[in-house]
Amino acid sequence: MFTKMIRSTVGFGFLLVLSVSAFAQQRTSAVSDYLISANAGGVNYIEGSVAKGRSDTTRQRIGRGDSIEVHERVSTDTDGRAEVLLNPGSFLRVGGNTEFEFRSTDLENVIVMLKRGSAMVELLATRDFKATFVTPKGRVVLVETGIYRINVADNGEAELFVWEGLAEVGSSRVQVKKNRGVTFGATISPVEKFDRDDEKDALAVWSKERGKLVARSTAKLKDKALRDSLINGFNAGRWGMRDAFGLWVYNRRLGYSCFLPFGAGWYSPYGFGFGNSIWWYNLPTIIYYQPPVPDIYGTKRRPNTAASEQGPGFGGGAPPYVKLDNSIRQSSPIRSGYDPTTDRGGSYTPSAPVYIPPPPPPPSDTGAKTRP
Repeated sequence: MFTKMIRSTVGFGFLLVLSVSAFAQQRTSAVSDYLISANAGGVNYIEGSVAKGRSDTTRQRIGRGDSIEVHERVSTDTDGRAEVLLNPGSFLRVGGNTEFEFRSTDLENVIVMLKRGSAMVELLATRDFKATFVTPKGRVVLVETGIYRINVADNGEAELFVWEGLAEVGSSRVQVKKNRGVTFGATISPVEKFDRDDEKDALAVWSKERGKLVARSTAKLKDKALRDSLINGFNAGRWGMRDAFGLWVYNRRLGYSCFLPFGAGWYSPYGFGFGNSIWWYNLPTIIYYQPPVPDIYGTKRRPNTAASEQGPGFGGGAPPYVKLDNSIRQSSPIRSGYDPTTDRGGSYTPSAPVYIPPPPPPPSDTGAKTRP
């Protein structure tokens, strides 16, 4: 009898251990479904054949989830396409027979060398956060949020078409505005208007479709498990709070990353609403202790009067973060066992006077096109 009791107890204990282990594995799996970063250079999507390498002898095929390091040359075959992450919220999409490499993955000024081929750029930018594209015969600085097309011929001559935004070309910083195009090489041709219908080739159509899909994926990022991943990523210093407009959230179930903005009510450069933001997750107040940044949509955006009354820089969808001075470090790690119902940030004191915006209105649940 005593032996049977021991066996029963041991058996129950074994089952309990298995149950706890299974729960822990499920919990770990749920949390690890999402990876948080602010890094540039990630390969987000691939079609056809795409390879990278520092020389012809070291070239290898790449796929989703791979990273492109500085000075690694990336090339696509005729059937190849690739979507590469830039500063969070910005994408580089290249077509077939294209070759490029990163010269810098610094989030404040990503630099890409486009050696040949065609690229579409979906960009969130301000004067403090821009992207530079170097071609064999000149460079282009993309200085405003927008959609850009860059083509480089085999002889090094390049074309720039600005669908939305503002760019500066060459050392003389010739400005190219919305619906304008320019050819540059040994000289810069006059800036002229172009018919956007002429630009609706396979690469342009694919880029817009990807932009729509990624924006809608952000709207669906409302899994409670993501909150834990966000906090863990913050504690690990992977947020890039001083250098970005939001976060890359890699969703294992989708197999690619989407953009989670720091500001509520944002829409992509293509005009698709994200339908979600960092505010949805009720994170510890310590994370929100940052001042606002300039409005990424520019002064021409129709102001949201009601939202503008909430505070400077926050109204109308402006993000709640700013490029901080190097002396101001990322906030201290969040304490373990945080309870949002009782703990509102504790005794944390910001290292500099800051504006603390009030909570924004609940974000939209759809990925439909919206404007602040």
